[in-house]
Amino acid sequence: MPDDELDPVIHAQARLRVVATLAALGEGDRIAFPRLRRLLDMTAGNLSTHLRRLEEADYVTITKTYEGRSPATYVALTTHRPARVRSLLPPAARPAGERPMTASGTSRGAPVVEVEHVTRRFGDVVALDDVSLSVPEGELLGLLGPNGAGKTTLLSLVSGLRKPDAGTVRLFGGDPRAAASRLALGTTPQETGLPPTLRVSEVVALVAGHYPDPMSTDELLTRFGITELARRQTGGLSGGQKRRLAVALALVGRPRLVLLDEPTTGLDVEARHVLWQALRDYHADGATVVLTSHYLEEIEALARRVVVVGHGRVLADGGIDDVLSLVARRRVLLTVPPAARLAVEALPDVEVVEAQPVGSRASGELASSRVDAHADDVRLTLLAADADAVVRGLVGAAIPFRGLEVRGASLEEAFLALTSDGPHDERPHDERPHEERPHEERPQDGRAPHGHPQHGTDDERAARLAPAHEGER
Repeated sequence: MPDDELDPVIHAQARLRVVATLAALGEGDRIAFPRLRRLLDMTAGNLSTHLRRLEEADYVTITKTYEGRSPATYVALTTHRPARVRSLLPPAARPAGERPMTASGTSRGAPVVEVEHVTRRFGDVVALDDVSLSVPEGELLGLLGPNGAGKTTLLSLVSGLRKPDAGTVRLFGGDPRAAASRLALGTTPQETGLPPTLRVSEVVALVAGHYPDPMSTDELLTRFGITELARRQTGGLSGGQKRRLAVALALVGRPRLVLLDEPTTGLDVEARHVLWQALRDYHADGATVVLTSHYLEEIEALARRVVVVGHGRVLADGGIDDVLSLVARRRVLLTVPPAARLAVEALPDVEVVEAQPVGSRASGELASSRVDAHADDVRLTLLAADADAVVRGLVGAAIPFRGLEVRGASLEEAFLALTSDGPHDERPHDERPHEERPHEERPQDGRAPHGHPQHGTDDERAARLAPAHEGER
């Protein structure tokens, strides 16, 4: 295939890998062609093509000489190379006259994501079953669901990595599998491959070069609290540091839409809160954010709208309060003497989910030497469909109690109530064997889309493990 017929985005990615690697050279340094080829893991023909174009752009000089009787080729940077690597992108990747696609400069209009009656199968297993979903611009949406529910499959359809078996998916009004539709998209899959020999700042420059108006490296790393990693090679980062960098890279091009699949997996509490704040700030600038998470507190902390997915269907869609209202059970908290606990547990339609001795609670009541008459009391948390009936039962049975509180169900309880109809794998993503982890569909040409490594997905895992007989499911 002629060089100018390649997908301009894929072509630019390869050329920018060369640029980012050469950027590590100092003034007057040069690198031998064979060594550069090994660093990039690129064929001699492809590397020669990219170097020839960079030489035409006056970015590098190529010197051919002899060492003894053997020919040798060296590559060096020019002293007057272009200031911005994105100027080296093929023209087709930089549409003339197109305004920069930044989160703060978007225009309100049609939904950024439209999913209409979409079905996707893996063999006999239906990962998505007639799913419809619309995401307007400026939304911060959380996708909840057990492993294998279809969340990752849904994101892969929106990002153009897969196509539905039935139904329609539109991204910014176009086909997600078209490169032009993805120019304003930033995404972080569950697992992301990073070039191990490149520094963090070089990886940021590589990705930033794909966009017309990217964030500066300093701005991006500051947002995510990883400025101290700028000169570290990505191969030497911890798992949590790699994850923070991967999420940061999704925002480097100031995309209008960000898709994040389990963004904080593997992060400690402090790093998770830093990332949450970065996403809140970016959303406040006008961006649309869609994220999946196993951490229910993450959805409560970030999402304005919650979509619960189970068994390939949308089970609930609305604000957090709307989702909680679907669960009739209420939490009743009260403090009782130890002897009264059995009487409370005997009340009809009541489930005791927590019992905590008052003396173990963090308060100053027991700090003095005075003996508290209620120190042995127990703080109970009950779940009940009718909180009023619980109170009437307490009074009718003459059970002594104090500190009565009635609350709505938590998001965790709502989630479990909505998705508990069928079996699912409760193991966290990090605890699943490697062969059960998500991967992306291999296109017809055999390459992994966008350069991501091949792994297993929850939904495809479910397809592989599905029983052969319908009655066993």
